[in-house]
Amino acid sequence: MLPVFLCIIIWKKVLFLCNENNKIYKVNMNQDLKEAIKLYATKTHKELNNYLLDKSKDNLIAIFNDLLTTYFNDKNSSTLREYITTAICGYEHSESKIGYNGFRQVTINGKSKILECEVKPKNIASNEIKKWNNGFVDGKLMYIFEFPFRAAVN
Repeated sequence: MLPVFLCIIIWKKVLFLCNENNKIYKVNMNQDLKEAIKLYATKTHKELNNYLLDKSKDNLIAIFNDLLTTYFNDKNSSTLREYITTAICGYEHSESKIGYNGFRQVTINGKSKILECEVKPKNIASNEIKKWNNGFVDGKLMYIFEFPFRAAVN
């Protein structure tokens, strides 16, 4: 699930989003992506589709790349980073924000078992690297470290 924003503000051709805590985020992206977001949030899907159908293939690629870049680098949402990490490791991604991020069924010594995984895919900017303690840098996956663990149970 992508982050929930309560308002979209376009002021002097700059897009701003605000969340439930009234924190405002400036969004740096191309004008076509800004317009697509505005149409998605305020108009019908048909109007958005018509807008996108009028764009060239190269323009659609740029819009999609900007959208992915924005969300992979978003410090407030790890949804896409969680999804790709669980998928690469062979787990089925869980949409729930509470509980494990993924699961897969395995057979060990003839017995079927469900393995669950917890993913903490932090993202840091390349100009902030002090030590390698995260799996993503500038939105790009650098590594995955997987190890078994048991959750503490009361």
